[in-house]
Amino acid sequence: MNKIRHYVCLILMGCPTVVFAQNININAPTYLFTQVCASPGQNNYNVQIPFTNPENLGAGNVFTLELSDDTGSFANAIPLGTSTATTSPAAVSFALPVTTLGGSYRIRARSSAPTAVGISSGSFYAHYLIFNQPFFINGLVQNVTICAGSDYTITVDYNGDASSPVHYSGLTYKWYKGSSIIPGAVNPSLTVTEAGSYYATIDYGNCPGSAYSNAVNIIVVPGLTPVIDSGGPPGAICPDSPAVLTCSVQDPTYAYQWYRDAFPISGATTFAYTAAVAGAYYVTVDNSSCTAQSNSIDLAVQDIMVTVDTPGTTIILPGEEKILTATTDAQSPEYQWYRNNSPIDGETSNVLTISQSGDYKISVRQTVGCLIEKDALISIEAPSGFMLTVAHEGDYMECDSTSDLLSIETFKAVTPMGEVDLIGQDIGASYEWLKNDVPVSGATAENYLVAVADDNDQYNLSITVPNYTTISSNYVDVKLKIDDTVTISTTDAYCDGSSSLTLHSSITTPEYTYNWFRDGADTAIGNETTLVINTPGTYRLEVAFNGCILESNALAITPFDASQVTADAPDSFSINEGDSRTVTAAGAQLYAWFKGAVQLSNSASLTISEEGTYLLRATSGSCETTKIFQVTVNDNTNLGNVLIPNVVTPNGDGINDQWILPNAYVNNPEVEVVIHNSNGEVVFRTFSYQNNWPVSSMVYSHKNNVFYYKIFKNGKSIRQGSITIIQ
Repeated sequence: MNKIRHYVCLILMGCPTVVFAQNININAPTYLFTQVCASPGQNNYNVQIPFTNPENLGAGNVFTLELSDDTGSFANAIPLGTSTATTSPAAVSFALPVTTLGGSYRIRARSSAPTAVGISSGSFYAHYLIFNQPFFINGLVQNVTICAGSDYTITVDYNGDASSPVHYSGLTYKWYKGSSIIPGAVNPSLTVTEAGSYYATIDYGNCPGSAYSNAVNIIVVPGLTPVIDSGGPPGAICPDSPAVLTCSVQDPTYAYQWYRDAFPISGATTFAYTAAVAGAYYVTVDNSSCTAQSNSIDLAVQDIMVTVDTPGTTIILPGEEKILTATTDAQSPEYQWYRNNSPIDGETSNVLTISQSGDYKISVRQTVGCLIEKDALISIEAPSGFMLTVAHEGDYMECDSTSDLLSIETFKAVTPMGEVDLIGQDIGASYEWLKNDVPVSGATAENYLVAVADDNDQYNLSITVPNYTTISSNYVDVKLKIDDTVTISTTDAYCDGSSSLTLHSSITTPEYTYNWFRDGADTAIGNETTLVINTPGTYRLEVAFNGCILESNALAITPFDASQVTADAPDSFSINEGDSRTVTAAGAQLYAWFKGAVQLSNSASLTISEEGTYLLRATSGSCETTKIFQVTVNDNTNLGNVLIPNVVTPNGDGINDQWILPNAYVNNPEVEVVIHNSNGEVVFRTFSYQNNWPVSSMVYSHKNNVFYYKIFKNGKSIRQGSITIIQ
């Protein structure tokens, strides 16, 4: 089919000419051997390679004979020889590689022109006997005696040259006991435990050879089982009492050697040994037939640990109790406490409660195993004095802070051992804060809060320790900011040079000092809470307490001027009939309004609705001035001059939503308001109009609607016009 396709290609498509390779078939090589046992003196073998179609051989073809590995794989084939024969069979001679050693080798052939791989042969043994002469084991020692239960290793001799098979890597061995092969024994050494005659050969498969060893006779005799014992507490060497090690096998004709930590002990050659040094001990016993090693015993020099401690410091304060606690690893210990080397009656536990200084000792005796007694000491000291300082706590700033927390900065006991910090320790002390050396009522805590500037002063702390003296701290000055605002003022006014007035301070605390100043001068002109002056100027006050100063406002005193009293109306004005006007005055302390001899008001404002002459009397302190207002009322006949709005925008924004008339027309039962639409229809009519048209429910026919109004008073038309509603 492929040929047809190629021909089609040539005919229809003009493809290039195709040349077809011709093949040969290479059969399995033939040979006369069943196994190959090569050696340096015999290593030449012949095989024939049969093949078919010799006419298909290419020029220069070479047949190559290949050897597989010892598993039959040609993945790393070894070329053995070649032939350029052109007729079948091709003969090839080859030598076996010196590394050949195994039982599953195969051979095959391959050609180069054409390239073809032949069928492989069947598997066969192939060995190159690289070492093929007698060799020696066990140093030619023929007889070896071992103890029952022990072992012995026989090794192929090797002195570093080619006279021993060990010189050649890759060789395996066969070990025999008598005439029986020992399964799995393939190395150049063999460990044995049984009596018998042992020898070795090189494993060359079925190939005969001369590589065999001498024989070694193993003789097994009854063994020794020495056991050692220390006699005393297990594993222990007691202080001043060494451990005596004894071997269970005791025969003066045997040879003994004692070991410590695997090293022989010089001179230790009897069945007993006295051990005074820690280590791992054992003994070997030799009865001339065999040597046996005993069990190993680890010995340690036994001691006990004793410590005594107390919580906190080793300083005891008067009235204080401390607990001393002894700790030990002694077995079944017994205790006895001492103070200044004298035993304390009844104190035979590991805990002791004390209330006085001294040198204390605990004696501990171990009553099991090694009988060991050991002491531990602790010195409890009494303080020789105290150090106490107090300080401001936090971000205190003089004359700026509004409170100050005083607390203990340092509280230490002075002892021969050094200073001991007592802050935070419960020593049963009592506390008392003093202000200017006078106890502060209730101030009995470790700290004290000065909360107000009135308590500014000098403070210190007194601490009383039970059964001891009272300790006083340093002094600290507390200067808090005067937490107040000082304002100077006067209720009077300066009228002229012959009058006087009094300035007052808003703070009058008697413990404070007061200094008055005028016009920026540095010299005080007064030192009371009030100041009487008869000179104009700018005044200020300084209030001082314990070095902290509070400054007042600056108060300018100027002569009273009638022009400083003002009103929001001219001296003469008019109002429409039915209207009113409120006049408000300013610039004085007190006000009085009069019409004739009648006082109408004593406030700064007066609402005027009647015609007449009005008098305002304004008073500041002892200074007084007056103002006259002339008021006229316009008659209704003049209302035609009053403007009436003609546009309303009822969009709900609160501005110009209703038609607003002047006051003369509003809420007046004599005035009637009538409104017509563009068709002449009355849409609104009322007396006492309330500025409430148009109403929100009105419906408009156009975006801009025009209405017409008439205003009547007592039935007489007084105003008319148009109103445009813009939406």
